[in-house]
Amino acid sequence: MTALSLRGVRVLIVEDNYVLADAMRSLLARYEGVVTAVAATVPQAVAALAESGADVAVLDVNLAGASVVPFAERLRVDDIPFLFVTGYGDDPELLPEHLRDHPRLEKPVEAEQLVGVLASLARR
Repeated sequence: MTALSLRGVRVLIVEDNYVLADAMRSLLARYEGVVTAVAATVPQAVAALAESGADVAVLDVNLAGASVVPFAERLRVDDIPFLFVTGYGDDPELLPEHLRDHPRLEKPVEAEQLVGVLASLARR
């Protein structure tokens, strides 16, 4: 095992693809992260955050055709760090300008890259 660790970091996964979400959940568990919930829609994400909380969040940019931006804005207000994952490349128009400074990873996401960014966000 590498030196990377998410020991005790509570992670909310917002991803509409069950296979990808489950793979992320397993990956984060291997690095001792605690997945508080997996949500496939913005309303589910809002409910999961209210119920379980989170230290950091992983946000799929596109949730079955709906934008995750409203939830990202809520996380900003609540001062919960997050990163975006997307299969749409690095198109700057994908996100509003005020959210473009947040980390964005391309799918398929490399395991250690995801864990490293989450660990960095959790330490901030």
